[in-house]
Amino acid sequence: VKNGGAYLRTFLKKADGGLLFSADERGDGDYFDPSFCQIERILDVDKEEEPLVTDKDAEGYNEGRGQKFLVKWMHVPYSESTFEFERDLELRKVEYKNHLEDHTRRCKKPTIRAMKESQKKGEKALRHLY
Repeated sequence: VKNGGAYLRTFLKKADGGLLFSADERGDGDYFDPSFCQIERILDVDKEEEPLVTDKDAEGYNEGRGQKFLVKWMHVPYSESTFEFERDLELRKVEYKNHLEDHTRRCKKPTIRAMKESQKKGEKALRHLY
């Protein structure tokens, strides 16, 4: 692994000597950072909506995956962002609704009135500078 020594030093520093969990608690001995399963940001939402069906015994379970999100995970680079279905996030109890609201707010287009007010503020600030 490229820069493996740096990763190991960082891990040992964070894990208080590398003893975050005992070998028995780890099971196979590998450490998995639980923050990798936390959403940092939703980057995109697929406009094509499907119904959301979370009950495995319900009719239409295979088609009811819900919306598809492009998710940027915590402590993972943007290049490793993944597409996730809403149903998978619900079943794994991943908190995503606040991030979805943030995405909706970021993507909302301003009204003409809001754009004009912003332009007036900018012009006023420019006049103040001269």
